[in-house]
Amino acid sequence: MSTTLRKRSRPDRRWLSALAILALYLVSRLHNLDALPLFQDESLYIDTAQRVREGQFLNSAVTNGRLLHVWTNAVLGPYPPAVGWVTRAGMVIAGLAGLAGFYRLACSMVSPRAGWIGLLLWLAAPYLLLYERMALADTMFNITSVILVWVAWKLAQTGRRDVALGVGTALFVTLLAKVTALVWLPLPAVAALFVPRIGWRRRLVVAGLAYGAFALLAGPFWLVLRWKQYDYLGLSDSMLGGVDRNLWDRTWQNIQLVWDIDVAYLGWPVILLALLGGLFWLAQRPRSALFTLLVLGMVTGGSLLFGRDVNSRRVLSHVPWVILPLVAGITLLIERLPRWQPAIYAALVLWMAAFFAPFQLAAWNDPPDLPLYGNDVREYVTGEASGYGVTRVGHYLRDLPDPLPTLGFVANCLTLRYAAYPVEVACPKIAWDGTSQAQLMRQAESWAAEGPVYVVAEPLVYVDLAALPAPHTVILVADRPGSDQPVTLYRLDQGARRPEGE
Repeated sequence: MSTTLRKRSRPDRRWLSALAILALYLVSRLHNLDALPLFQDESLYIDTAQRVREGQFLNSAVTNGRLLHVWTNAVLGPYPPAVGWVTRAGMVIAGLAGLAGFYRLACSMVSPRAGWIGLLLWLAAPYLLLYERMALADTMFNITSVILVWVAWKLAQTGRRDVALGVGTALFVTLLAKVTALVWLPLPAVAALFVPRIGWRRRLVVAGLAYGAFALLAGPFWLVLRWKQYDYLGLSDSMLGGVDRNLWDRTWQNIQLVWDIDVAYLGWPVILLALLGGLFWLAQRPRSALFTLLVLGMVTGGSLLFGRDVNSRRVLSHVPWVILPLVAGITLLIERLPRWQPAIYAALVLWMAAFFAPFQLAAWNDPPDLPLYGNDVREYVTGEASGYGVTRVGHYLRDLPDPLPTLGFVANCLTLRYAAYPVEVACPKIAWDGTSQAQLMRQAESWAAEGPVYVVAEPLVYVDLAALPAPHTVILVADRPGSDQPVTLYRLDQGARRPEGE
């Protein structure tokens, strides 16, 4: 009797452990979610989602190659003043689906113990923490990719026809998340090849069903896009280089870049132990290990071979397939050498305390102190695409008793607009090549002819502030952390004119 009760209690304890980790995940992602101001791309997605709610379902501003994220935001209804929190919280909730898929995948490939260890390592990976607290299409692509691989592995286990249809559907949903899901096109065929103890005819049938379901969904979708003259594949054209004589140099440079990013956001111990764990896994359970290796090759290969502008968020989706070999290695080692279990768990706790905890505390309390990699510092903190500076100015405008008409001559103008709500901020289009310079200054002069006006501006290479209509007064200078690129609020007097010759 007591033996039976013990056997029943073990799965219950594992479920309780998994639920506790999921609760910690929500706390780690949701607490002080607005600590990092909205990055430019986040605000663009929000703006497009607002227009989707107005009926522009295929607005091309940022939806080329990224429709699912924009549609999800539209369902959430992101309107000020809580616009940033709502969209980011929506991404965190969606992240639970990816986390659940990863849990089920680790349980199925290795064991239930691997499932909750996988949850713990996902929770504690700074790389995932950074982007799961932001509302970006790359995060949505990572979520849908994990679910797709989980369904594909289920097909590889069962060979069931209904699961094959699920793979095709999941592949289409992942394509909606981001056009780079094209890297997953070989996955249904790979899953069919891994189905055990069936003939080639049945393998062809299940692969055909998966691709057929995908084509049945993607075909009409593609025709509608063509009819509406939207280039959904245009994103891939801008991100990928061709097969040319620079292919090897680009590939080697991308390999070094991704390696450096992983070292920065995961740490040497995780990467080295993931390599060792993968080898151990391959020796112990080659079928699941080889499947995961092929998955890693698919999701990373395109970026490494053809990526023209690789950065940390664009290769985010490879992180689960780095973590999974580590999870498998830890779990199989515990099963082989159970006496090592306390030491292994102690090492995990030590790594979380030394590497993850400081990152988490900085993300909650002081994001500029995050040990970001390379250009991420400029993107999210110091540069014109970051929300720093413009958010402070926006809050200043919001709190004024008598606001004036306001123009935003800043790159991240939409974040300025959301921060200033309910004060209205006009965001003229700024051309990166400087061709909009004269038009911007004419607009400022035209507005000033009717009365005093505010202009929010920053020293951009494509906006010359020396041509700003005068007389004007500097009202506020908002510095960005660690940057020499402040955001300035000017008050243009009525009748202000551009300098002669401008």
